[in-house]
Amino acid sequence: MPANFRILSEKCDGCGACVPACPFFALEVVEGKAVLYESCLECGVCVPSCPTGAIWTAGGDSSAVAGASGGGGSKGRSIWVYVPGAALGAAAPAGAGAAAAALGSLGLARSVADEQGTRVTAVTAGDGADTAALFAAGADEVFVLEGEGAVPALLAAAVAQETPRAVIGVAAGEAREVVAGAAALAGAPLVAGADEVECFGERLAPKRPLYGGRFRAKVRAADGLIPFITLDRHVFRSVRTDPRRTGQVRHLAIRGTAGSQPLATAPAGAGTATAAPGGAEVRRRNVPLDAARIVLGGGAELGSAEAFALLYRLADRLSAVGGDVAVGATKEAVDAGWAPREALLDGTMVKTCPALYMAFGVDGSPAHNAAVALARVVVSVTAKADSQFCQVADFILPYAPGRVLERLLEITI
Repeated sequence: MPANFRILSEKCDGCGACVPACPFFALEVVEGKAVLYESCLECGVCVPSCPTGAIWTAGGDSSAVAGASGGGGSKGRSIWVYVPGAALGAAAPAGAGAAAAALGSLGLARSVADEQGTRVTAVTAGDGADTAALFAAGADEVFVLEGEGAVPALLAAAVAQETPRAVIGVAAGEAREVVAGAAALAGAPLVAGADEVECFGERLAPKRPLYGGRFRAKVRAADGLIPFITLDRHVFRSVRTDPRRTGQVRHLAIRGTAGSQPLATAPAGAGTATAAPGGAEVRRRNVPLDAARIVLGGGAELGSAEAFALLYRLADRLSAVGGDVAVGATKEAVDAGWAPREALLDGTMVKTCPALYMAFGVDGSPAHNAAVALARVVVSVTAKADSQFCQVADFILPYAPGRVLERLLEITI
């Protein structure tokens, strides 16, 4: 069963409203009750469709979801865009990388707000953001979150306090973690990796690709819910700025979040210690999956944590010769404890765009394939001739993936 979703049979009346809402065909009504299957990717689209609140989600029951927005109409409320302070700091030029994606998300919000006749609020934490750049990219005002606790908890509390029309962020790095974390704490619907956003009356209707781009889903939150949306960083990069635009900066003091656990983050360029076979530690660069030029993926066919650790050793060696290398993992590998949760290759949470993706022992679920669909060259290393991932790979090495890793590490660079 999915880890974070359940059907509460005592609340389910078998109406079937959730079945057409699921984009992964993971719900069915059997003998008068909804049944949730393993194909569920925990996207959360089904939650607001249930009129009885029978779909339980981790971090709060479905009744908490129904009241997440505080009710009322959305007329006049602004569209929030979360922008990490580091993305637009003095050392981050606005024309590249995270800064371009952050400003692009503001540009999208600006166009939607103009269509709906509302405002755009840039939300950040700390004093590191270049507010002039935020105003130039389309913000009408800037909210600076202040308080004790993790940033997702501060954002969730601010949303409950101010009730914006929607909360948007880039599906990369800190913005993705903060927006997704705040959605979970608020019990609100999250649409991850949207590549288009339309207006549906006063509400937003984001669109996202499914099954590696073969299908597209339009998601609309139910009345009274505040949607949280993360945007594909590779799509929203075009920035139209107006340096004449100005606005007000408001500091929001948030209370009651000190007990929240902060996200475990590492500074850019820092090393991460990873256990390798034999007890040795490998120091490697902390390269995000969505920014890596080379991604090494590992799946269940590797068979053990020791075999999976060889991926980190190979990534360390490739990084030493000048490559931005990241290690990813399938859901099976993460559930087995071989890799951390942030290494999960799931198209509902992260999209990669590497020059090379090498998959070691990966069978290829729809969610995994969607996460790596933009890779230029895909290599599958597997001894299973019937592996589903072989159908989308450019090259196939029909050998045991653990053995191939060992031979690659024997090569002198």
